[in-house]
Amino acid sequence: MRRTFLLGSAAALLSACAGAPVPNAPVPVPFERDESKVIASADHWQQMARMATKAIHPALDRSVDVQAAPDTQFGRAFHGLLVSALTEAGVRVSDRPGSDRVVFSAQRVRHPLRNMHATPVEQLDTGLWVRRRDGRPILPQGVSELVLTVSVMRGGETRTSVSEVFYVAGGDEWLYELPPRPRPPRPPFPVVYR
Repeated sequence: MRRTFLLGSAAALLSACAGAPVPNAPVPVPFERDESKVIASADHWQQMARMATKAIHPALDRSVDVQAAPDTQFGRAFHGLLVSALTEAGVRVSDRPGSDRVVFSAQRVRHPLRNMHATPVEQLDTGLWVRRRDGRPILPQGVSELVLTVSVMRGGETRTSVSEVFYVAGGDEWLYELPPRPRPPRPPFPVVYR
């Protein structure tokens, strides 16, 4: 009887606390509206390489070595475009030890389907279809963003780094994905004679 009373009292206390507001709890608020560029061609990759070069150029005071590219369509092309942009800016690109190292990473972020019921559909100038609620675009399913970071390293330290976020045009996500890993070979089936 006493055990039942204690359990009941504890449950009543916990349920009373569950609905009470927490003082000084953070309140979620949306970010201000911001413009994001949509990547839809290799020319956009070239512009991205030039933007990154312009941002890191002040930190480059000697020759640089540009890291090997990730094995994606974007990674291989961006490596070449970044080398070209650096040399166009007057930076010596070398693979000698002692050079500063320019490294880049590209991470694709896929957005899940959210808030898609009963909202009007509109096509933007970029060809991207969006749904709107209260004048704000809502990301449709399949929309991805690319977070591109380009850094200058010297002796294990980051001298400078720049990151930008871009929308990936619909259907182009595969350009930023690593190729699938090959499946391991299947073991041979034993042959059984009867």
